Amino acid sequence: TDKAVVKLKGITGDLYLRAMPAAARLEDVHVVTSVRDGSITFAAETAGLGAGPWRLRAEVNGCGGRPRAFESAAIEPDDAGVLRFPAPWRDAQRWDTHPPRNLYTASLSLLAPDGAVVD
Repeated sequence: TDKAVVKLKGITGDLYLRAMPAAARLEDVHVVTSVRDGSITFAAETAGLGAGPWRLRAEVNGCGGRPRAFESAAIEPDDAGVLRFPAPWRDAQRWDTHPPRNLYTASLSLLAPDGAVVD
């Protein structure tokens, strides 16, 4: 009998492996600023959260100044699994497009009820 011959075996193209921890974690993060209100709001989609309450800690760097730290009180995710907290920020420098300046970088951490950093 005739048998088919396969010369290529296994994976023959590009392969990407993406691993996500099964534990509580932050996924998409959204930062909203308001010059009018003098505030900054951090919102983070979450996955794998168990019983809370949880806290968020944010650090904002940029504009040659010292890093600014923001930390929420104990919060629970909303129905969509988003943790959100606003904070006052009255002295932020306005962003400009030409030349681009006053750019900030924010990093967000998820804190467990005991204060330990989870993600």
